[in-house]
Amino acid sequence: MSRKRLVTAFSISIACLLLLASLARDPLKRAWYSYLNDYASEYYVKQMMAFNARKDLNMPANAVLFYGDSMVQGLAVQNAYNRAVNYGIGHATSQDVAQQLSEHRNTGEAAAIVIAVGINDIARENANQVLPAYQEFLKSIPGTMPVIISKIMPVNETDLRRSGLSEKVTLVNLGLEEICATNQRVQCLDAGQLLVDANGNLARQYHTGDGLHLNRLGNAIWLEQLQLVIKEVTGDIKEGKRDISDDQSL
Repeated sequence: MSRKRLVTAFSISIACLLLLASLARDPLKRAWYSYLNDYASEYYVKQMMAFNARKDLNMPANAVLFYGDSMVQGLAVQNAYNRAVNYGIGHATSQDVAQQLSEHRNTGEAAAIVIAVGINDIARENANQVLPAYQEFLKSIPGTMPVIISKIMPVNETDLRRSGLSEKVTLVNLGLEEICATNQRVQCLDAGQLLVDANGNLARQYHTGDGLHLNRLGNAIWLEQLQLVIKEVTGDIKEGKRDISDDQSL
């Protein structure tokens, strides 16, 4: 009987050791995967910034320039304005956009500049960096250039499996409104208010399933709103006229 108890106790001890070893490995795995993901993201952003710098050298005059993260990169910006250049970069933060704007030399030849960035800062617990970065944007952009700030889009925390983001998005957007209110050349666009459900979350019919990125329907609404505000700030320049109703047909 004592032998049986000894074997049982030994088995339990081995099982506990294996469990502890597994728990010890998981944080290491998560840390390693996180490091690899951060490294890959940083490398990708740097490469895209280099490509965008080349585009800046042959940018057409009177174009509308779009800066931002993956939300912008995945947007068919020509549906908002025929002569548009997309400088959006997936994984980009507000700091990355600030660097691009400080390095690009031909922004003064644009008709207007659209900026939509900040959700990656918030997701990485750096929400406090967003508003100072937007102030830096305005310093880098020539003083007479019309600027359109597209407020950070709502998220669906349930589908995104992240909590606490929506509150931070709201707070940052309030700060963006203040920036727009104190700068005559800056217009704020709040397309996100057209994309929420009854609870204020990004409605499921408007995102790709990840609770963050807009799908075709969501982007169609965003593009329509962008088209309207671009027409307003550019004085409805002929090149900017485009009827996107066919693009939004469901």
